[in-house]
Amino acid sequence: GEILTMSKDIVLPEAANTEEIVLAPTVLVSQESVIVSGTMIGRMDDLTREEYLSIPVLEEKLREMKKQFEDLHNAANDTGAFKGDVNIQADKRVQFKIIKKIMFSCASAGYGNISFATLAAGAGTPSPETAMR
Repeated sequence: GEILTMSKDIVLPEAANTEEIVLAPTVLVSQESVIVSGTMIGRMDDLTREEYLSIPVLEEKLREMKKQFEDLHNAANDTGAFKGDVNIQADKRVQFKIIKKIMFSCASAGYGNISFATLAAGAGTPSPETAMR
């Protein structure tokens, strides 16, 4: 099935070297907002004004999701360790300083395996199963 839903508000960049994307939390970054699992993290206008390197609300949401993952796996006696995978689906027109804040916040919350959703170079059509690590 489809792992990543394409948002109409996000224009993905192209990449020549891609891998299949893994099932993980997805951070949606449009020119207007940042959303994780249906939760609005912040409006772009507010995030660009802040000078902090991190986005505390994003870190908090990701830590909450990590705890839920660990609690669920512990309750099921599953030895599968948390891998820290996260997918970022960012509009290619978003300022890099915002992407840097998002990456820093993901890593601070324990999500160090960051993948970016991209389009296969030259394909011209969305391929939501590809990611650039």
